[in-house]
Amino acid sequence: MMNMLASFVAGEGKTKDRYTLDQVLTIVVLRSKKVTVEDIAKIVGHPKNSVNYKMLWISKKVKQFGDEAINELYKVFKEEAPADVQADVDARVEKFVEAAS
Repeated sequence: MMNMLASFVAGEGKTKDRYTLDQVLTIVVLRSKKVTVEDIAKIVGHPKNSVNYKMLWISKKVKQFGDEAINELYKVFKEEAPADVQADVDARVEKFVEAAS
């Protein structure tokens, strides 16, 4: 899990745009796969600058919570992290990306 989060260890920021947990998890997964910010923005449906700021926000969570950052993201969105977080993340991202296509 930490390998997937390693892409976010830098800076911190805020954004006024509203994101869903699925969008945030999609950003995490796509960034770990070295997808460009432009392509991520198209997929999640937010402007590039907004996605950049959201990545900074995610970075702050990674710095603060380390391996538990994904679980913390679930809490931020008032959802309970499932027992198999990785499987849930993969399923959510796959479904979200498919729907965005």
